[in-house]
Amino acid sequence: MNNWDRVRKFVSSETGISLENLALNSRIEQDLYVTGDDASELLENFADHFKLDYRGFELSKYFGAEGFDPIGLGTLIQKLRGKQKAIEPTTALKLEDLVGWVDRGYWVEKGR
Repeated sequence: MNNWDRVRKFVSSETGISLENLALNSRIEQDLYVTGDDASELLENFADHFKLDYRGFELSKYFGAEGFDPIGLGTLIQKLRGKQKAIEPTTALKLEDLVGWVDRGYWVEKGR
């Protein structure tokens, strides 16, 4: 079994998403809807399962806060209080990034 198959099987078992709905370019937060504490747990389990070096990986670069605010009420309240909205992640973490992590055994920041 190659690393893509191993990663896909792991993500499927952790998230309940069928293998057919997982692709190398699937973005974990934006496409698979794994965010916040769920994303943290997924990646900690991932690193443990594959015995990977977790140093250097910064969750906040790839995932926003977990929460439910369908009509933007929380954002409106924050604006009225003069507080800025939390910084949203600018980089999507894809399944292909996880495959690369498994291939190397350690995390390399994207763009390096």
